[in-house]
Amino acid sequence: MAAGVEAAEASDPPRHPRRRGRRVLVAYLTLLAASLLWQAVRPPADPPLLPSDFDRIELVRRGSGGEPRPNGPPVAMAFRRGGSEAPAAPLVVLLHGSPGDLTNFNRVQPAIDPDLATLAVDLPGFGASSRSIPNYSPAAHAAYVLDLLDAAGAVTDPSAARPVHVVGYSMGGAVALRMIQQRPDRIASVVMLGATGIQEGEGSGDHDFEHLKYRLGWLTFVALPELVPHFGWLGSRPARQAWIRNFMDSDQRPLRAVLEASQVPILVHHGRGDFLVPPWTAREHHRLAPVSELLMTEGGHFDVFLAEPAAGIAADISDFVRRVESGEPVGGRVSDPGWEDHARTAGNPAADLPISIGVGRAQDPWLQMVVVAMATFVSEDLTCIASGLLARQGVIDPMVAILGCTAGIFLGDIGLWLIGRLFGRRALRWPWLAKRVPADRVERVGRWLDDHAGRAIITSRFIPGTRLPLYVAAGMLGTRSVRFFAWFLVAALLWTPTIVVLVFLFGQRVVGPLERLLGDSWMATAAAIVLLFLFIRVLEMSFTRAGRRRLKARVSRLWRWEFWPPVLFYLPLVPWIAWLSLRHRGFNAVTAANPGIPHGGLVGEVKSDILDRMESPCVLDCRRIDGRDLAARLAAFERAMADLELAFPVIVKPEVGERGAGVRKVADAAAARRVLAETFEPVLVQRYHPGPHEAGIFYVREPGAERGRIFAVTHKVFPAVTGDGVATLEELIRRHPRYLMQATTFCRRHRDRLEEVIPDGVSIRLAEAGNHAQGTMFVDGGFLVSPELIDAIDAIARGFRGGFDFGRFDIRYRDQEELRAGRGFGIVELNGVTSEATNLYDPGRGLFAAYRTLFAQWAILFRIGAANRDAGHPVTSHRRIIAMTWGHLRSAGPDPVSD
Repeated sequence: MAAGVEAAEASDPPRHPRRRGRRVLVAYLTLLAASLLWQAVRPPADPPLLPSDFDRIELVRRGSGGEPRPNGPPVAMAFRRGGSEAPAAPLVVLLHGSPGDLTNFNRVQPAIDPDLATLAVDLPGFGASSRSIPNYSPAAHAAYVLDLLDAAGAVTDPSAARPVHVVGYSMGGAVALRMIQQRPDRIASVVMLGATGIQEGEGSGDHDFEHLKYRLGWLTFVALPELVPHFGWLGSRPARQAWIRNFMDSDQRPLRAVLEASQVPILVHHGRGDFLVPPWTAREHHRLAPVSELLMTEGGHFDVFLAEPAAGIAADISDFVRRVESGEPVGGRVSDPGWEDHARTAGNPAADLPISIGVGRAQDPWLQMVVVAMATFVSEDLTCIASGLLARQGVIDPMVAILGCTAGIFLGDIGLWLIGRLFGRRALRWPWLAKRVPADRVERVGRWLDDHAGRAIITSRFIPGTRLPLYVAAGMLGTRSVRFFAWFLVAALLWTPTIVVLVFLFGQRVVGPLERLLGDSWMATAAAIVLLFLFIRVLEMSFTRAGRRRLKARVSRLWRWEFWPPVLFYLPLVPWIAWLSLRHRGFNAVTAANPGIPHGGLVGEVKSDILDRMESPCVLDCRRIDGRDLAARLAAFERAMADLELAFPVIVKPEVGERGAGVRKVADAAAARRVLAETFEPVLVQRYHPGPHEAGIFYVREPGAERGRIFAVTHKVFPAVTGDGVATLEELIRRHPRYLMQATTFCRRHRDRLEEVIPDGVSIRLAEAGNHAQGTMFVDGGFLVSPELIDAIDAIARGFRGGFDFGRFDIRYRDQEELRAGRGFGIVELNGVTSEATNLYDPGRGLFAAYRTLFAQWAILFRIGAANRDAGHPVTSHRRIIAMTWGHLRSAGPDPVSD
């Protein structure tokens, strides 16, 4: 059972949970009131303290379009001078991004040509400028900067009201373009440095979606912290909101027209590794601006903070400004290998551009969000990882990834709750759900959830395998939906952004090496998604002791080949079977190996028919139970018990079964009724052999041999744990280094006793059916072989009506010496050509020894089958084999657990 459910049953509910909740609420409200009062009594200074090398000037307040608002208090604007102090020196104005301040240019400003004057500005709302202003938009900021330039006495020579050169970094680029729009006569040139501009280049490119994103950001980073009693430690609200208000108040849609109409020389300076402002936007800015140059570097968005790239940026700015000041014609220069492709596709309406730029293929962020949300229904973690990587590569916007994943996970959680709510306990009859939500624990889990909803839901979000049973049980018991849905949302908001953002920030470190290995292709991205998924799943499982045990079991399977999935284990056998089929003129030769069994027992053999063909008292009596009516099946069961003179316990198992699935030891009539009600497929009721031991005897009779031989014997060791008077049955199972590998099977089988503390010295047998898939250990039983046993098995095989030359007898026996004497055993069933010499699963044998046994077995099978075919025995056509195999696979349901 999932870790959250285990915790639910191990915890005692508090005596007065509601009273404790009220005390917590009162304490929280008291602290919040004290925090708000403290901040009101001691508000932070606005504007903040001015650093020693800064200057500041007061300006009139501006509105959203830059219009004056003289009735309000003035806005203090901080700046830092640099470079030449000569009155006639050209002035370079440095505008930072959002969030940021003029210290963004600490490395760039000193490196600019000393013959140029520089002015780094703290835009209102940032740095040492006023924090509380009516509007934070680029248009308002442009007006403030122009006002600052007009206040020439504080900045430059009053007589030198000459145009200035503006460098706009990131969001500062939009401010620079607004300055061109408002006062083109005051702008000599613009350098767009990793800059935003056109609306299509901002995030998803959709104005409405972007502003929804910003409002959600304001709610998260500005409004919600106000509900935390932080006593000013988180800073004032104006200080926290400037950057998000900057985006909220912006409208970048007019900037395309500004670029197209501008005659101001523009240098578009951008890094090809910029993951915040996609490089294609820089190319489009250059395409739109009539007088512009494009310089693409190998760097990224944060090169201004790095010493060597910053020096290069300063040199490029200085060169561009000197050329403009000298009157040298500028524009048309391009340093970018990707420019020609962009120029060719940008004017083509059918072009497949990264996102819409007004002429290419438009991608709707709302539709993308729906697709991402739907993908979470398949796999939440894989979708979060893939979305984070796609966002880093610029395919989708990061907020599309976060909102889509969050919405999908939240709706999926509600869906699990609704399954329990709408279908109730009927849902527990669904095989897939029944394995994960044991009916006997639902009530206990539900009561615990009522008192610990928040803790359970948030914990389950970070522990794999726990959400399904918790949420379905909550809905099944009708727990309070609003409360649960609120916690679902909280858990999704905690989990989803964490995964998406971490992958967005660091996922490229996984993709990079894979691209060098696999090439720059989708294969590298797909491989990175798989690796990150495995890493996150390992991290999740490491959070709990139960998870660490499961992780240990899964890792151990890498070298414990006996637990490998069948598809993987049998893969090396495929070429060998193909060669044998070619050598013996067809795979269907194997169907003649046992003439007395239809198709040789290749697939779907009927157990009762096979047992009826053996003339031996060693065969355990059985009877087939048919019918679709429970009353008729019960009546047939009672007749079988009487006719065969059976007494409880008896064995009930599927007529057509594989790998021990569905075998039941039935102790009384009530248990028989429950078993017969589980399925209406044909079953067998069989005499129970009381012998405590079970073995698999693999028999072959080679072509031309007078007698058959025992090819291999498997001694079956039934799993059992011994109590210590302290540990529960489940703890004993999960502690055992081998039983841990099949703990899920054992826990499902003994779910009624998992919490029982086993007394010291008491042994509990975990399996009754001698099948490896159901938990029994197979070891080589060669020590059981004797001439007497060979004679006994050969006599039974030779007496098989119709002919039997290859297969395995599954038997039960009381005593090893008695078995070696060839008596005292009971034949449970006989398996045909697809049976195995199961001693190959002996953990003491090596993998290559197992394959030697398996390869030898198939070679013998083909020899026998081909000889019988040549002797005139019929074979099954290949078409019929394919049809039977396909039908068998389609009809196979989930494997019930054997008792």
